[in-house]
Amino acid sequence: MNLINNRYKILSNIKDSANNLFFLVSDLYNDDRKLALRIINSDLLSSKAIDFIKEDFISFSSLYHPNIAYIYGIGIVDNIDGNYISKKQYFCTFEYVEGKDLFNFSKNLSFNDIINILMQICSGLYYLHKRGYHHGNLDLKNIIVSKSINPFLVKILPGLSGCPDFDKLVLNLKRNSLQFRAPEVLKYNKITYLSDLYSLGVIIFYLFSRQNPDKNNFLNLWESYKKNPFDLDCIPTDMKNSFINLIDKLTSENPYKRYQSVLDIVKELEKICRTTFALNIKPLERIITNTKLIGRKENILQLYNWKNKIINNSTKNRIFCIHGDAGIGKTRLLKEFSFHMNMDKLLVLSGVSLDNDKINYEPFIQILKKIIPLAHNDILEKYGPELVKVLPDEKLLKDIIPSPPLSPEKEKLRLKIAITAFISNVLEKRPTIMMFDNAHLLDEASFEVIDYLANINKTIPLCIILSYRKKELEKNKFANDYIKKFLKAQIAIDMPLGKFGFEETNKFIQKLLGIKYSPTAFSTEIFKYTEGNPGFIIDVIAALYKDGKLYMDSYGDWCTDFDDNADYSMLYIPSSKKEAVQKYIGNLKEDSYKVLELISVFNTPVYFHVLEKVSKIEQNTLKSILEELISYQLIEKRLADLGYTYTFHSKSLKTEIYIKIDSKRKKELHRQYAMILESIYSIEEKINTDELIYHYTQADSNEKALELIIKAAEKMLKLHISAQTMAYLKRGIELSKKISSVEHTIKILLMMGELYRKNGENQKAFDCYNEALEYATNIDDKITIAKVKEMIGALYTRKNDFNKALDLLNESLSLSKEIGYVEGYLESLRRICWIYIFKRKNSEAIDIINNVLNEYPDEKYSYYHASLYNVLGTHYLEIGNIDKAIYCYNKSIELFKKSGNNVEIAYPLNNIATVFAEFLNDNEKAREYFQKSLQINIDNNLVEGISGCYDNLGEICRLEDDYKNALKYYFKCEEISKECDLNSILFGVYKNILLAFLELDEYEKSHDYLLKAKAEIKSNADRGLDLQIFYEYATRFYYEIGSFKEARDHASLGIEIFKNSGALESISIYSIKMLSEYFMSPDSGIDSLFTEFYNFLPKYNSCPSLKEKRETLHRVANVFIEEKKYENAVLLLNESKNLSDKIDTKRLKIEYLIALGAATRGREGVEYINEALNLNEEYKSLRMEWRGYKALGDIFFEEKNNKSAYFYYMKALNTLYSLVQHVPEKYKEAFLYSHYRYIPREKLLSIRLNWLSEYKDYVNNQMNKKLCSNFNEIESFFEIVNSGFSLLPEEMHFKNYLDNKGLGRIKDIFANFSNNHMQNLKQILEFSYELTQADTGCILKYNDNMELDVFVKHYSGNTFHYYQYVIEQAAGNPKGIFVSDVLNKKIGNTDIALPGKIKAVICIPLHISDTEKKHFKEKRKYAQNSNLDVKGYIYLSTNNIFNRFTWDNFDIINILSKQAAIIIDNYNLKLASSIDKLTGAYTRKHFENNIDAYLNKAYKSKQPLTFIMADIDKFKNVNDNFGHQKGDEILAKVGGIILNNIRSTDMCCRYGGEEFIIVLPNTGLKDAEMMAEKLRSAVENAHLMGKTNSLTISLGISSYPKHSQLKEELIAKADQALYHAKESGRNQYSVWTPKMQKTSKRMDTLAGIITGNVVQDQRNVLAMLEINNIINSEVSTDIKIYNILKKLMDIFEAEYCAFIKILSSGSRKFKTYVHHKGTPQSDDGESYNEKIVEKAIKTQTGTYMLDWENVNIIDSESGEPILNSVLVEPIIKNESVKAVLYLSCPMTRKEYGFNELNFLSALASFIYPII
Repeated sequence: MNLINNRYKILSNIKDSANNLFFLVSDLYNDDRKLALRIINSDLLSSKAIDFIKEDFISFSSLYHPNIAYIYGIGIVDNIDGNYISKKQYFCTFEYVEGKDLFNFSKNLSFNDIINILMQICSGLYYLHKRGYHHGNLDLKNIIVSKSINPFLVKILPGLSGCPDFDKLVLNLKRNSLQFRAPEVLKYNKITYLSDLYSLGVIIFYLFSRQNPDKNNFLNLWESYKKNPFDLDCIPTDMKNSFINLIDKLTSENPYKRYQSVLDIVKELEKICRTTFALNIKPLERIITNTKLIGRKENILQLYNWKNKIINNSTKNRIFCIHGDAGIGKTRLLKEFSFHMNMDKLLVLSGVSLDNDKINYEPFIQILKKIIPLAHNDILEKYGPELVKVLPDEKLLKDIIPSPPLSPEKEKLRLKIAITAFISNVLEKRPTIMMFDNAHLLDEASFEVIDYLANINKTIPLCIILSYRKKELEKNKFANDYIKKFLKAQIAIDMPLGKFGFEETNKFIQKLLGIKYSPTAFSTEIFKYTEGNPGFIIDVIAALYKDGKLYMDSYGDWCTDFDDNADYSMLYIPSSKKEAVQKYIGNLKEDSYKVLELISVFNTPVYFHVLEKVSKIEQNTLKSILEELISYQLIEKRLADLGYTYTFHSKSLKTEIYIKIDSKRKKELHRQYAMILESIYSIEEKINTDELIYHYTQADSNEKALELIIKAAEKMLKLHISAQTMAYLKRGIELSKKISSVEHTIKILLMMGELYRKNGENQKAFDCYNEALEYATNIDDKITIAKVKEMIGALYTRKNDFNKALDLLNESLSLSKEIGYVEGYLESLRRICWIYIFKRKNSEAIDIINNVLNEYPDEKYSYYHASLYNVLGTHYLEIGNIDKAIYCYNKSIELFKKSGNNVEIAYPLNNIATVFAEFLNDNEKAREYFQKSLQINIDNNLVEGISGCYDNLGEICRLEDDYKNALKYYFKCEEISKECDLNSILFGVYKNILLAFLELDEYEKSHDYLLKAKAEIKSNADRGLDLQIFYEYATRFYYEIGSFKEARDHASLGIEIFKNSGALESISIYSIKMLSEYFMSPDSGIDSLFTEFYNFLPKYNSCPSLKEKRETLHRVANVFIEEKKYENAVLLLNESKNLSDKIDTKRLKIEYLIALGAATRGREGVEYINEALNLNEEYKSLRMEWRGYKALGDIFFEEKNNKSAYFYYMKALNTLYSLVQHVPEKYKEAFLYSHYRYIPREKLLSIRLNWLSEYKDYVNNQMNKKLCSNFNEIESFFEIVNSGFSLLPEEMHFKNYLDNKGLGRIKDIFANFSNNHMQNLKQILEFSYELTQADTGCILKYNDNMELDVFVKHYSGNTFHYYQYVIEQAAGNPKGIFVSDVLNKKIGNTDIALPGKIKAVICIPLHISDTEKKHFKEKRKYAQNSNLDVKGYIYLSTNNIFNRFTWDNFDIINILSKQAAIIIDNYNLKLASSIDKLTGAYTRKHFENNIDAYLNKAYKSKQPLTFIMADIDKFKNVNDNFGHQKGDEILAKVGGIILNNIRSTDMCCRYGGEEFIIVLPNTGLKDAEMMAEKLRSAVENAHLMGKTNSLTISLGISSYPKHSQLKEELIAKADQALYHAKESGRNQYSVWTPKMQKTSKRMDTLAGIITGNVVQDQRNVLAMLEINNIINSEVSTDIKIYNILKKLMDIFEAEYCAFIKILSSGSRKFKTYVHHKGTPQSDDGESYNEKIVEKAIKTQTGTYMLDWENVNIIDSESGEPILNSVLVEPIIKNESVKAVLYLSCPMTRKEYGFNELNFLSALASFIYPII
């Protein structure tokens, strides 16, 4: 523990106890002042103590005297070391008093020293009594003395407050010993100021007697000393009897016989000592404005009730409006309520408007700074790109890039929504009070946010309080309108604050003066003038005091000249608040008034150190002046980032004082202060630019102000904060035009144009450039004219309008040449040569650039040389001169660095990367350069560069055949290009996405992008190199799809472009043209094809793209293999192999091995192909899978191994079935009957023909069957293949399985059962899995919470998943369910729709039919049949269309399920004990039952308790690769190692599958780390998987009480630390840190479905069932869809709900079903955001977001644009999006999030069967 509330830095422990901790701290907000801070165990505080803290503590803490230890304040511990503390924990701060208690200090003191100490005690006591307090606890130990220049300083520690619980737990007071207590206290507990005097008498006795009070009793000693006064050695002899009499009188049993006041004692001491003493009464001469709240109890109660209703969600009144006249006490009421709420552990946030230039969101900027540290990283990442625009210096946002700007209105709306959404997300579950004092000064943007927060349809416990002056409000139209709107809409409560009555006024004045009597007559006169206005009362009292009319006498009593007869009518009282303030100010000392003047000159609140610098007043004097001005409410102190700031309490007073300053002096002050501020800020490396601009503007230094504005804009531009940059530029353009500075006007217009250009707002950029051009033309500034024309030309280049661009650039070029503007000439030339890249004028551009480089060699043009070299390099690359290209790019980088333009380096870096990627086949190097380029572009928010880099990074992934990651980059590029109107980049990325989808076998999506690219060509055909590549990719698409004519035609177009450019056509496009022509006219012969291709091949020996060459060789080789020209194929494959050292991706390797295997044939060929298929398990290419299975089928068919051939042909067809689902409808037939895809079908039918000779005619008919219009081509193609296993020979189907082989196999399983229940279940599952040819199987078991756990699982592929929906359907059927739905032929015992891609499923409840257990029946979630005691389920499914899910096999698995139920029942009995049988560790249940005892023991013993969470690394691999038996063996051994290495006092429990938790009592972090390392190394060194296969564990550590005092948090933090250890590389331990808390969030797949709210959960489950009923209802599909939409609108509270059904993916034809405000309709496509829908289709993922595009609808009531929160989920079938669910509602009503998306996703899996 180092820092409390980010304010109090702990220096050391003072002492601690069982109930609290006491520290010496440094207050970082108050010049590092040392304080004592006590943390209080709030659990022990009674309600009385808390009420005392809330209501009376403020008065108790207002006691201020140098001889009384000061209590600074009390608060709530919000965070420790930056970590939020959820538990309510109070703290109190005290003056840190160093010294000894009075007894220990006074042992050897002289008489005079004792008298000195006594007078200080009397001064402190006198002050307390005059203030109306008694101490009640005086003794020698409650008085501390320290040495000082006095020479002693006495501090009386705090006395009794009147609340015993507060005294005990907050002040930690121990009652004084009985001998110091007066008799009336002992008898009646009657504590008065007279009992304090008794205690003082006892103290005096012990001081002079030097007796030890711990060993003596005063009354016993006193009788002896009264008889022998000479025993008081240190008292002078002649005074001894007098002191005896003094003590005797003070300790009289009768209180009324004692001295009646401290003053009486002092007078007596003066007589005895024959001298005079002066009590320190100066602290009494203070007006106490920080008093107990008076007269507002009902208001506080009303606020409390309102707050409770909001927290309980029982009111819509989110706003509370408090209003009244100036001085009425609004701020004081808010301060009091704020304190109460803090004490109740509510977050209190306050925002204050500075009322200067109405800075947008100023109050919310203050609030955001306070809540940003509370936000999780995911929330910061989501809203940070907007927040950083208003908080550019916030350190937690420093790495966040602002979002690209939208149009001004949308940008404003987006920022407002982001602020609102951020606040609502952070405060969603944290009760918060948000206060806005002086709301009449709020800016409009802040009111808009308040409006959104108040109306947001989200249950957040947020209370908004607005306080304002009604008269001032009426002057602020929008503020007045908003308040009226809130009240009219009944979302606000109105509470006017009234003035005090006489009784309240009288009491208030008593508190202000700090007196214990009631000044009734004086108060009557004050009330007459002030009418009970508290602020006016304070001003009057202050004015009377400063005017000398109210003064303090020598006894510390307040007096006037009219007290004798109590006639105050002659006392002049100011008639108005203004007069009172002026009267007070008029009596201020010169320095005090000077400070007011200085503060008035500042536009914003001023920090103390700045004020100190400009005032030149000594520090302590300045502090005293400020405190005085604060006490009289002239100024106020506010807490800011770096400490306290000071500003005026009243704007009018500030204005009044400012106006009175002489104008000449005023200007001089502004000038001086600006210079001083600049010097201070330059030293501190901080600058308040707006304040400086204000001062220079007020000083009429407009040029300097303009210079600062431009400088500030440039700084914001470097920070990529476009909105603030533009704000400064707009201020600058206004000022520059005002002072007619054309030069500055042009400069700012060009900056604005450049900013608009960078952000993609081309039209605005055009406008700025044209205006600048007009200004430049008017003054005949030819340099600027040339520059602007070049800039406009660049904009046309960006829009791909090359002809207009060239016209303007040539004009700029000519003018620059004419006037000798070399820089402009070189830049225009560079841009012209850049366009020549697209025009294919390479040689011309090379000559131009080389000539100009020779013509202008001067180093001062190095920047332009760098740019030209970059363009020159690209031209060399275009003509294939790679060496020169790289030289030019490196030269460009060198010259950019030399000229200091590091941003521009991004361009040559990008180009070098392209060379490495496309010409040198060095992808790693290419990626390195692209990433460098991208980072530069991101750092500088260069959208064009960012977009291009994403496209290029996608290209790297493409070259590595990593198309999924390529798409991620391409989509980013596409999104930015669309937003920013980057048409040239957009076309390029369209063609790249086309190829990526093609290689991912997503033919339909590939076709979509092919059409998009063609549309771009139609709009502008001048695409240069990109156009060539497009035709190549289009050719590949049409070839692969089987449309050979279109492939040939596109290849011809591409080849023509290559010829026109003088470049060699690509090997890919030429070979595909050749192959397409062969397939169109196969009569030409396969041999001639080989001859043509082989002769053509040498032309590409220097082919730069080796990957493309290998792909081509494989493509052509496959044709020769199919035509049985194996030798020719091998020749081509050898060519490929020779290139593999230079380029070899996983896809190339798979292609090569399959082709090599197919060409090699025999056993060797099978091995090659199997190796390829194993590689493809990870790569997951359906095309490769199809080729591999077909090749294996062909090999076995040739070998007449029909059984194996049949098996692989079936697998090939199954894969082909999946492939054809992704083909555009119009190409399906061509696809199936091209590229030899029909051969497996024919061979299968041939095999059946051999098996079933009697069916020869039928089979022949099927083999010759061709598609016709009467058949669905897919069904027709696959129909015969899947016509039933009854056509198979006896040995290949399972009709009699039970009677023959099956029964024997089942007996074998039973015979092999052991005591290992898990292993027995595995045998059952594996048999069932093999029997059905399933690809997913598991046995599920109910846990103690009646939730289903996967107990045993078996699956193919890399992912495991089962559908809860299927479980629910099976729950009520004792035999379970069986469904098979293949090629629209459905069999089974239920008609449920199969979810996902499932083609068949078997799910059987595991139950023992003759057993009933009541508690199971009551608790079970899904069992509907009360006779079933369901233990779990056996679940089998397949995605394959060819499988063995049959009735026979269903019966077999039913038999096995009975045995499985018995095994689980036995397992549950075994598991019931506390020891985990497998590992020997305790069970989780044992842990949960015992952990509280460990924590309680740690708390009582004050010892740490540490948690270690351990998990076996990559344990899944052990199970997958070595089997579950080995996995269990490893678990047991790891458990044994842990148990053998921990202490007997430690507790080790198996917390999860392979997760252990170890509890270490009396163990701190250091020892826990040693233990974690011991366990880690013990497991690693055990070599449990052998020496070659390492097995390790990762561990996470959290500790009580350092990290938390709550077990849930300790477990969670240990888990977060474990997660961090795994993320950091595994085989290590991590100790929890706060950073892990924000980054280690794990997604809950049930989020939004199972909420923990019983009512909501029931509603969600009911919704699922209702939707399921709709799906199974006997109505048309259209009606089903409308009914579903209606239901979804209810569930998600949507206003608009659409079901967008995709009719034809190729052309993106949709049919849209809509429910809008309860009205069903169709074809309402314009009501949804098409971009969002397109993105969902493209990415196949759902999303939740705010729709920034459709904000054109205006709320009729508020006049505000309606921004919709959108929820989108694609419905996917056969790996293709078939429909999209689209829901939206106004963001003010509801903002969708992850939970809603997760629930919609779950519902989508129900809905998909209706498509």
